[in-house]
Amino acid sequence: MDKLTRRIPVNKLTRHLLWAPLAALWTLGGCSINDSLDDCPQGIHASFYSLTACEADTLYPAHVADLRMFVFDARGTLAGYGSADEVRSLADYVHTLDARDGWFTVVAWSGLSDDAFALPAPVIGVTTKDEMRTQVRQAARQAAPMGEKRIYYGESAPVFLPDPAEHGSVFERVSVNLLEQTYRVNVEVEGLPPTGEYEILVDTEEGSATFDADGLLTASFTLMQLELGMDATLIIRERATGRELYRGDLLGTLLLKNPGVDPTCDRDFTIRFSTEDQCQCGTYMIMRIWVNDWLVHSYDTDLS
Repeated sequence: MDKLTRRIPVNKLTRHLLWAPLAALWTLGGCSINDSLDDCPQGIHASFYSLTACEADTLYPAHVADLRMFVFDARGTLAGYGSADEVRSLADYVHTLDARDGWFTVVAWSGLSDDAFALPAPVIGVTTKDEMRTQVRQAARQAAPMGEKRIYYGESAPVFLPDPAEHGSVFERVSVNLLEQTYRVNVEVEGLPPTGEYEILVDTEEGSATFDADGLLTASFTLMQLELGMDATLIIRERATGRELYRGDLLGTLLLKNPGVDPTCDRDFTIRFSTEDQCQCGTYMIMRIWVNDWLVHSYDTDLS
């Protein structure tokens, strides 16, 4: 140590010891000593979970295998985005998104990764949060039947990143609560002849109506978020003539007639209809309706 002290003047040694830890901090923060502070990187570390009002514990759905993430500024305009196609463990997954200087929220979607969803490319500084939500809903309605596909959506609380010119490199953490937006509705109709004359639809989407081994006419649908007034109409009708055996609002006059149904928590529904030939002449009428094994309508009960 004495030799080293003798070789380096005290003022230079002092300066070296003073700057060493500062240089290390700047390097860790992604800033070079020669850079100005406003060049320092900033961003958001986003993690993900799922928790509904009906769950006591946080969940990490195994169905979330891909993520589309978007950063919106305080005006709701796109400031950045990122994606991940192979999320193996949601509980351990963290994604870093670029953002700097201002208030931001992170919006995330899962289940939009295949070609069934023809979404416009996001444009930084142009695309808005409301526009993106509308685009996803329109794409879901125009897509081929979704089958067992599950779509999740979530938005973080606002987070603030300070001016890098004053505070340098800053990364904040947010958590995004991903809630499922899809519902699986299985419709069963008993009592109809297995002749292929009948079809089951929700609005204009025709389910793959088939007769099972028990003689039930069945069809399955995967639908986006169910809300009162969204005009999701369930129809059972004769294929050739269009004569309807049943037409009703899927949510208001069917699902919500079961007091145990909560659309914010329940995602899987079975609606069962029983029919009878009223004159032994091939004229069928809906007699009873069950939602998840709860009788919501019988012949002498008005649904409205």
